[in-house]
Amino acid sequence: MFSTEADARMMIDQLLKEAGWNIHNKTQISTEEAAADGRADYLLKNSRTQPLAVIEAKRFTIDPYSAKTHAKAYAQALSAPFVILSNGQEHYFWDYADGDARPVLGIPNQADLDRRANLKIHQIHRISMSTKGF
Repeated sequence: MFSTEADARMMIDQLLKEAGWNIHNKTQISTEEAAADGRADYLLKNSRTQPLAVIEAKRFTIDPYSAKTHAKAYAQALSAPFVILSNGQEHYFWDYADGDARPVLGIPNQADLDRRANLKIHQIHRISMSTKGF
């Protein structure tokens, strides 16, 4: 059993490694990133070191979904378009500008998050252009 947030973070670190993230490379992942009224547990970055997602870690006994509100504030403060909520065993992915957090099986890799972020940018651009009559 994982009884502390530190235990859950060990599991999250392993999941990040399995998804191809280098947890020791600060151009990919930073930890304890100052944001809003606290610190984001993890900040995942794209290949240009721009923010992609905040991971909010909770101890195993806490439903990670309950951390939505402050995780969103961290993501917005850091300009990260996505939030991942995790206690090491349960994970939620959230594009907070489009719907609610949904359960996922693990942590997405950098390429998948980057692709999703690029799709968002193109969709916003396309909508903006269509409202201007282009």
